[in-house]
Amino acid sequence: MLKTIVVLLLISVVAFALILPQSLYPVVKASPAIEIDGNVEDWDIPGVSKFTDEVGDTEGWSKDPKVVGIGSTAESPDKVEANDKCRDIKAVYFYADENWIYIRLDVVQLYPGWCLVSKKHPEVYAYPNVSSYHLYFRVPGSLLSPQSSSAGATDTSLGDFAWHFNVQFDAGCTPDDGYAMPFLQWPDWSGVTVTGDWGSFAVDLERSSFEMKINRALLEEKLGTSLGNVYVFIASAKLGEPEGAWGKWAHAFEPQNPGDPGEGVGGSDFADYMPNNSLDVLTGTVRGPLIEVNLSPYRPPEEAPKEAPAFPIEILAAVAVIVIVAVVAIAIFLRRKKK
Repeated sequence: MLKTIVVLLLISVVAFALILPQSLYPVVKASPAIEIDGNVEDWDIPGVSKFTDEVGDTEGWSKDPKVVGIGSTAESPDKVEANDKCRDIKAVYFYADENWIYIRLDVVQLYPGWCLVSKKHPEVYAYPNVSSYHLYFRVPGSLLSPQSSSAGATDTSLGDFAWHFNVQFDAGCTPDDGYAMPFLQWPDWSGVTVTGDWGSFAVDLERSSFEMKINRALLEEKLGTSLGNVYVFIASAKLGEPEGAWGKWAHAFEPQNPGDPGEGVGGSDFADYMPNNSLDVLTGTVRGPLIEVNLSPYRPPEEAPKEAPAFPIEILAAVAVIVIVAVVAIAIFLRRKKK
């Protein structure tokens, strides 16, 4: 008889635990997923860091038909305003999970065909004459020797800002091939394309947004450290136009000297940059302050336990079950005792 009572009481305790309101337990939210698919609507999630840039703050030459209309990368007068909007940075977003680093860059306005490459040099297939985009990252604790010079890639020096990797893309395209992938570059100027195992890239033309993800494990292995707080400088640039091999430039775009045939190496100038006060325009050097963002994996916060009502019906039901079981057990015990 005692065994029967114990079994019934155990059953009642299990039932009580099962019907306790789940709101009394902390619930961890699942980390949401961002798909790199050319639709940035899924970026409106917890854990995304957003930094904005003033609209309409491109350099004066970016709006000047007399400057951007010169040389082999000349823009037609009817495209100057539209191309300036392509170079006008609007916002940058970051998100990180256990596997990937996500980056989204918004500009004021892209237009269909903005990325088509110039046909003035047939051997050039991936250089639009509108804009390229540069994102330079400094990673505290990195084992790589940092690079503080832009090495002629732009006419703007990175000055005191020492970077450990950068992501550059011009997203040049042809009607058949789609967009060119970003290039992830190391301080020794070697690099990899952000595709395959390294990640993926897409363009949301409707929302004038670029989005990509980069493999966290591969990036951290190269850097020799985990990614946490990093510092970032971002810029858009009007490209010059190479004739093919690096170092052969038909026109390295130089608004300071319009019409000049160009430098031997290099070929672009920053039209817009962020943060706005990070560049000394007079000296052309990046000094800061810079964007600071934490790229550690996002940990969704636990939901605080909800306050239970004064007389929760679930608890009353559980108590009732225990009482009923006890009464039945006593009744069985008394019946057997009479026998």
